[in-house]
Amino acid sequence: MLVDLATITSLNETYLSHQGPTDVITFDYRNDDCSEVGEICVCVDVAASCAEARSLGDEVVLYIVHGVLHLAGFDDHTPADRRLMYQRQNQIMDELRSDFALDEIFR
Repeated sequence: MLVDLATITSLNETYLSHQGPTDVITFDYRNDDCSEVGEICVCVDVAASCAEARSLGDEVVLYIVHGVLHLAGFDDHTPADRRLMYQRQNQIMDELRSDFALDEIFR
């Protein structure tokens, strides 16, 4: 789900008890009685403010990949976990960039 700053802030404060906005939130529903695996909420406003080094499309896809990795069991709470997750995230992004024009998504 692509959301705005107000929505991601509300989700972050309501479900994670973190103040303010964030870039991406992943909800894992696999342990619930739900037919969905999970939900990834990406804040396009945060992506736009962080997209100086990359395009908006690249930044949004980066957040989506990050969310999918959370659903795949990766975590980023400890430095070691974060390094492993970011390494895999970078590998996936390199593959996607070689096959798709991510910078063209929001043009």
